[in-house]
Amino acid sequence: MAFLLLFLWRRTFGFHTMRLRDHPCMKHRTITTWPPALVWIGGTRDKKPKGEVGILQDVRRYKASANRCFLVIEHEQELYVGCIHLENRLLCDEIYELLSNEIGQSIASIGVIDIDALWTLTRYGLKPH
Repeated sequence: MAFLLLFLWRRTFGFHTMRLRDHPCMKHRTITTWPPALVWIGGTRDKKPKGEVGILQDVRRYKASANRCFLVIEHEQELYVGCIHLENRLLCDEIYELLSNEIGQSIASIGVIDIDALWTLTRYGLKPH
């Protein structure tokens, strides 16, 4: 019942959702940053993973990189770090909070989280490209 009400609300008032992986403001210049490119930081050997692989172990932010989140990911008993860029510091704050609540989840399941496109774009004065 709740799903039906949410569907009708969004359809009636024009609200649309999108998956986190498809957010139009998650990019660096013209390159999309989801899933993040991974750099090996620990374990036995670099297995050079690509795509939405692994389990989120940690999320970090640094003052010098106000529009970036650094993700620590475990994949096949190896540790990697990846970086996602966002076009806006405030949006990055929101994504950081969202990711902080997803520690222990797979990167693939995080990528399909529904977020409200209209809300995130209008809240921060952003325009889809």
